[in-house]
Amino acid sequence: FADVKVLVLQRGLISASWSHKEWDQGLLKHARILALFMEYLTGVLGGLDPDMWRWVAYEDVCNAHLQGEHVAVAAALSAFLGLPAATLQRSFSHFRPSSKDAAAEMPGETLREIR
Repeated sequence: FADVKVLVLQRGLISASWSHKEWDQGLLKHARILALFMEYLTGVLGGLDPDMWRWVAYEDVCNAHLQGEHVAVAAALSAFLGLPAATLQRSFSHFRPSSKDAAAEMPGETLREIR
């Protein structure tokens, strides 16, 4: 048997939808598909041993990076995954948060429907 760890990187629906608005025949359909996947993942992960998985919000990683706390995030994830902390710390030091502002760029009517 293998020691399986699941790491789920989740991004807010508005930003995630806007990043690939051309997928799935358009923005609203893409948002609906992402929402369905999130519902599915939530159900599946809820049935797993909590020690097997972690849910990581992209926005939390961005905030940690902007506050200079990426080392702490990397340390927590490396401990969970059983990897050397230095490897993830080096990777996180090169991370750059998205500069897109989906809520400001998205048409208002579409934004209201996705919310």
